[in-house]
Amino acid sequence: MNLKQNLIAAAYRFLITVAIFLLACAVLPPTKAFSQVPADVYDGYSSIRGAEMLEYVRLIASDKFKGRAAGSDQNYQVALMLATAMKDAGIAPGAAIDRYLQPVKVERNVIEEPFGFELTLDGRTLYEAKHGEDYVFRGFTGSGNVSAPAVFCGYGVSSGGYDDFAGIDVKGKIVVALNGLPPKLDKPENEHLKLAGYKMTTAAQNGAAGLVLLGDIDGDPAPPLASVNKGDFPYQRNLPAVKVNARIANMLAHGFEQGFPVIKSLIDDTGKPMSFPLNVGAKIFVNSVYTPDATAYNVIGRLDGKHPSLKKRYIVVLAHTDHVGFQGGLVFNGADDNASGTAVINALVKAFSQVRKRPERSILLCGMTGEELGLIGSKYLANNMPVPLNQIDAVINLDMVGMGGFVAVFGGTEFPRIMRAFSRWASVAGIDAVADSANPPSDQRPFRALGVPAVMLLTVGDHPYYHTALDDADTLDPKVMEDVAKLTFLALWQLANERH
Repeated sequence: MNLKQNLIAAAYRFLITVAIFLLACAVLPPTKAFSQVPADVYDGYSSIRGAEMLEYVRLIASDKFKGRAAGSDQNYQVALMLATAMKDAGIAPGAAIDRYLQPVKVERNVIEEPFGFELTLDGRTLYEAKHGEDYVFRGFTGSGNVSAPAVFCGYGVSSGGYDDFAGIDVKGKIVVALNGLPPKLDKPENEHLKLAGYKMTTAAQNGAAGLVLLGDIDGDPAPPLASVNKGDFPYQRNLPAVKVNARIANMLAHGFEQGFPVIKSLIDDTGKPMSFPLNVGAKIFVNSVYTPDATAYNVIGRLDGKHPSLKKRYIVVLAHTDHVGFQGGLVFNGADDNASGTAVINALVKAFSQVRKRPERSILLCGMTGEELGLIGSKYLANNMPVPLNQIDAVINLDMVGMGGFVAVFGGTEFPRIMRAFSRWASVAGIDAVADSANPPSDQRPFRALGVPAVMLLTVGDHPYYHTALDDADTLDPKVMEDVAKLTFLALWQLANERH
């Protein structure tokens, strides 16, 4: 999203501060670690195998599942697979008395071939951009066949007394805009102004015929990140929109001594907009099929507790099943984000089917949809829980747990009871867990907003293929997924059996 980059950046700051800690930790031998697993859950713990989890990821993150976009048949198939696994494992339906699936209304946009994007100079093709390498379409691009001059409009923002569109004519032209916000506007309450949906709406309101969003402007020409999060802004049916990499950004600055990095610095330093026509034009052609009211599905299973009163208390674990779909023949498989978390949920379903006795509290196992759209599924679930919110003692969200060195527990400092459970079992599971105070934009957020203790697990390290078509199963580490699943299993068991 985009926004989830923030959580990756937040996780990286652990690397220096925790490095000394990791070197000092004594890792228990596997046999001793296994001996510490409670006898009641030993069989379940032993059933969690990284190789099996990788094969599960290999399936749902294959081209066959077309990127699992919320509202797609493929995302529905993953929901059905989880529901079937729950039923086979004896996990009761949790969405309703007789239902595992909770329907959620979402917007859906399918980008069909043929399409293309090129830069033009004096009416001729300057460069035919490579889809997936140089550019990707924004997930909610409109349709169109536009060839027009390009106009640079700063951050593409008109808000709070700051207006990148003031004094410049963009009617019938292609607007080029920077990612993010100028420092004077970059505040938590303005997070929505960073979204493509806002910038597309603002460009359309000013008469633009197309939009080019700049990703990296001064780095290596890595593939731009795909996203389907436009927020609550209206779909701009006739505004084609792409996001481009540093190579395209450099070409768009053709003829200017000062490239976009310098121009961005000037805007940031002065706090004043800087908009002007570019020497290079652009051509965008694309057809998209928009559905305003598609149906997606959360999956909820319930493992009932046994304690007369504590069984009415709940521990919730969830992971989002969706990714950003496909664009023509380019599929964003989303193995790390978040087939890895979905694989953990699937492994937990199997593991809890093999425990020798029920826990004291009840446990809800959930697969979320629509996270990539802006936490749509978790927002809906948090406001339509099958159990009262004030009876939920902990929510644990798994997002991007397929590679890395240790587990960041975002929210662990705010909720020490949850953190203690992960700290208690980290050495047994073979992976360290470190608390952090951040609250990244993932599915725990809607629960925290309603006062429910909620954390997010992310494995810290390089996630180099985030939101690109290179995020495939072969890039994951099955040992990391296994360790995360085992740690989550043991922490869940402790949280579900605590008497206070």
